[in-house]
Amino acid sequence: MGVSDNCVCVECGEGFEAKTAFATLCSPKCVQRRYRRTDKGKASVLAFNERVKRIGIKKVCIFCNDKFVTARKSQVFCSKCSVAGKGGYYAQKKHRLKYPVKAKARGRLSKRIQRGASMKKEPCDACGKEAGAHHHNYEKPLDVVWLCKEHHAMMHKFD
Repeated sequence: MGVSDNCVCVECGEGFEAKTAFATLCSPKCVQRRYRRTDKGKASVLAFNERVKRIGIKKVCIFCNDKFVTARKSQVFCSKCSVAGKGGYYAQKKHRLKYPVKAKARGRLSKRIQRGASMKKEPCDACGKEAGAHHHNYEKPLDVVWLCKEHHAMMHKFD
C-alpha cells in the first residue's frame, strides 16, 4: 500500500498510487517528458541530435527508397518503415537473396503441399513423429526425406 491513494500525475493527469509523500509524476516516461521541457533537457536532446548528425551516415531505405541519416552502420530501413513493421522480414529476405536455389526448392515444395494433390506432409521416416522436409539436393525440390527435429539435426551433422 502506498503513502497516498489519490495522487494525480502533474504531467499526464492520470491517477496513481504514490510510493512517497512527495510523488507528483506517475511513471519514468512522465519524468522524462517533464525533463525534456526544461532548458537543460532541451540542451541534452539537441546535443544528442548533433552527435548523431556528426556520426550521421547517409543511407537509402531498402523499402521506400527515402534518404535518411543514422548513427548505426547496420540500419537499412528508415524509421517510417521500421514503425510500419516492414523491417521484421529483412533477415528472411536477405537469406532468400543469398540462397536463391534453396528458396526456390522450398517454395515449390510448400506449394505442392498446399495444393495437396501430389505431395503431403508425412511422419518422420526414422521414428514416426511429426516431421519436416529435408532436401539432399536442392536441384530436385520434390525429392525430400521427412525427418523430425532430432533426426533432421543428426542428418545435418553427418552431411
